[in-house]
Amino acid sequence: MKKIIIPAVFLLFALSCVFWTKTVPVFDLGFTLFLGLSIGLIILVYLIRVYSNPPKWLFRLRFIIYNFQYGLYFAILMTALGLINHPQIDIKQFVFSIFFFTFFDFLFGLSGEESYFKFRRLIKKTGSANGNDLALIDLACYVDSDEYRTLGRLILGNHKLYFYSADENKCLFESDVSDISPVVEKSSFLNIPVGLDFQVNETKIFMKFPYYWLNAIVNE
Repeated sequence: MKKIIIPAVFLLFALSCVFWTKTVPVFDLGFTLFLGLSIGLIILVYLIRVYSNPPKWLFRLRFIIYNFQYGLYFAILMTALGLINHPQIDIKQFVFSIFFFTFFDFLFGLSGEESYFKFRRLIKKTGSANGNDLALIDLACYVDSDEYRTLGRLILGNHKLYFYSADENKCLFESDVSDISPVVEKSSFLNIPVGLDFQVNETKIFMKFPYYWLNAIVNE
């Protein structure tokens, strides 16, 4: 985690240095630095999501991390489109766009990501299922042996792991944590962590922050 956060902080500091000027001409070194740092920051936020085992407080802010990543992405996209008519970057407008799109994505799920409100609606609709209000719960995607995917919620509590479908509130997976030995499932392209393979009946569950879930299951 520290190996990712340290360069992320450095990148934020370097990007803030560019903000000292109100505008940055398109074709000078400042613009190149600005664009490179912006893209690099997006990549670092994504790496934090998939490779890190964050502390509990940061995991609770996961939806803001999702929204910030896409807020930054949309702000860069809109700024790039604006260069067609105005060959200068307004830094204040760029920063405003980041916050605007982050907030907009938080409210309306513009990016299509698992939003906070979508998560809360699911919990309100289906309840905690296991009766444990302190359980670890998050949106996830269950993949069976036929590669059929079902959206729902993953629940860890009382030394058990559950997965309930979102549409029928049906329990598709239940096991004592002592009976499973999950490993991180990685994509075939670039070996990016995408979830956990429970090595039971070819069951896989895809979620954000797979290393956080792996650590929580092992220490449950």
